[in-house]
Amino acid sequence: MDEIVRKQWNEAAGSFIGFVRNGKNYYSEYMNLPALVRAVGEVRGKRVLDMGCGEGSSTRIFAEAGAEITGIDFSEVMIKAAVEEEERNPLGIRYIIADAANLIMLESGSFDIAFCYMAIMDIADFERAIAEAARVLKRGGRLVIVMVHPCFDTRFMDGRMVGG
Repeated sequence: MDEIVRKQWNEAAGSFIGFVRNGKNYYSEYMNLPALVRAVGEVRGKRVLDMGCGEGSSTRIFAEAGAEITGIDFSEVMIKAAVEEEERNPLGIRYIIADAANLIMLESGSFDIAFCYMAIMDIADFERAIAEAARVLKRGGRLVIVMVHPCFDTRFMDGRMVGG
């Protein structure tokens, strides 16, 4: 199942990247992202992990605010776009292709803050992803999750809408 979802994200990445980078992601820009920034708080000088960073737009915001930030995403196409933007406008961001449920490449207790912005609902093994966030966070570190409320998440099963 993970490979099917990865393939779908890779195939949709171009449209998503264009949507985000062309200023059309109004909900994010005016509602969700400001909520994330407030919830995460001050990041200057802190090690921050963006779990499900996509093409890196939220990662860049926190880097500009002074965080030492790592972004992970399991879509190779999304990470490629993030790396290309980092090369054009360097902020010192580290990007890794990885499943949030398996962060073996990251040291335990190495981050002050981890956040998962509009992605936890798309992670198949979200419980393990949360456990991995807990593992890589320092004692007293914080995990911030911003997600779609189930009332507003439209799902289809066998051609019928089952939520939304």
